[in-house]
Amino acid sequence: MKTKQTMFGLLMALSSIISLQAQDNDEKPYLTKTFPMTGLTNVKAETSGGNLSVQGQTTGEARIEVYVRSSNWNDKLSDAEIKNRLKDYEITINKDASTLTATARSLNKMWNWKNGLSISFRIYAPANVTTNLQTSGGNIKLTNLNGRQNAETSGGNISIASLKGVADVETSGGNIEVENFDGTLDAQTSGGNIKLEESKGSLKIGTSGGNIRIARVEGGLQAETSGGNITADIVNLGKFLTLSTSGGNINIKMPMDKGMDLDLSGDKVNISMQNFKGSLKDDRVKGTLNGGGIPVRISTSGGNVRVN
Repeated sequence: MKTKQTMFGLLMALSSIISLQAQDNDEKPYLTKTFPMTGLTNVKAETSGGNLSVQGQTTGEARIEVYVRSSNWNDKLSDAEIKNRLKDYEITINKDASTLTATARSLNKMWNWKNGLSISFRIYAPANVTTNLQTSGGNIKLTNLNGRQNAETSGGNISIASLKGVADVETSGGNIEVENFDGTLDAQTSGGNIKLEESKGSLKIGTSGGNIRIARVEGGLQAETSGGNITADIVNLGKFLTLSTSGGNINIKMPMDKGMDLDLSGDKVNISMQNFKGSLKDDRVKGTLNGGGIPVRISTSGGNVRVN
């Protein structure tokens, strides 16, 4: 995915972040529509200034809840005021044979945040669906889903919980939190922190300007940051391990009983191990552990590396 950073997206982000908290505090939806779940395999949602969430379920009907607020968070709009302002928007909510769609677009090219709306969608769908979600200025949340998930936001946070399958998510200006993921993950942010917990599979995460915290993961892992620290607790190594930062420290706890090809570098490298063959220096450790095997690359250009 390629995220476009625009002033529009950044302004919308501010309003969306404020509105998310209100929605989480039992705010009533402006509109709710239900659909039969039979044959539903895809969810598509897009909004320019609101939040998106998709939650998987195994019973009941599919449901879309629409939340509408003023982009100027100081304004509390009546239903009549919302209805009047919605004339400047095109909202589509429907279901065809296999796809549930929810989109909101402004018809006014000269957007004014003081008079604009933040339109968010909260979607309940079958757990086994593929999602395609996009918002220019809001948060995205994915929960209890199996399949392929694609999500992109220019100015909000992304939250993933209890997912199996493939997830490709990206944000330009927010944090990413992943918990209880099983499968293939690619999560990228240009300006936030990343937290990855209780997950396994092939895991790739990256940030240009934040810290990375990894706890109780297993499998292949690649984690990169250009300007932060990395802390990792790895339960079981997979086919590869790559951790790198240009401006921070790396602290990692991992099992040392498997064969590894080690390449560790930093201002100072601190590691305790046995059955090692190779070069062992203060700032570089390179060689084989337990006969070699799994490629382990850990590097920092501006900090220390500590293993176990």
